[in-house]
Amino acid sequence: MASLAEFARVHTHLDADEVDHLQRLVASWGLLADLCFADLLLFAAADGPATPESAGPQTAPVPAGAPSGLVVLGQMRH
Repeated sequence: MASLAEFARVHTHLDADEVDHLQRLVASWGLLADLCFADLLLFAAADGPATPESAGPQTAPVPAGAPSGLVVLGQMRH
């Protein structure tokens, strides 16, 4: 299974410092998920080709180079 850093490198424009910060954040989620009886997900803007299909019929066209959606970089289950 790919790590948070690998997913971030492939699917986002996050730099190394930002990825390190997110890894520290997710590492502390275990206790928080238990105390809140919750599942936690870490979403980031995904890179990729913006297509008219991704914009949907009722939205303005997505400019080239814009994020094409979201990618889950981390998850903690209760």
